[in-house]
Amino acid sequence: MSLPRVLQRPIVLTIRVLHLMLLLFALFGCCMPSETIRLLHLLYVPLLFFSWYWNNGVCYLTSLEHACVPQTMRPEKLEGNFTR
Repeated sequence: MSLPRVLQRPIVLTIRVLHLMLLLFALFGCCMPSETIRLLHLLYVPLLFFSWYWNNGVCYLTSLEHACVPQTMRPEKLEGNFTR
């Protein structure tokens, strides 16, 4: 699924911002005052680790980003190194 170049940048940027937001939530979600947010955090962190396990150590958002960008435009393969 190679997208037109005009759409690639905004979509990849959106995926990266979402990635950052989810990372910050994983790190600091337990510090939030709302019980609902802490409950979501309690559910999110184990699901995050299971998703890495199910996808061979690669984040689903990274896989989605790589599906949107052609092979020739990608940087060196870095995916999967975080959990190995």
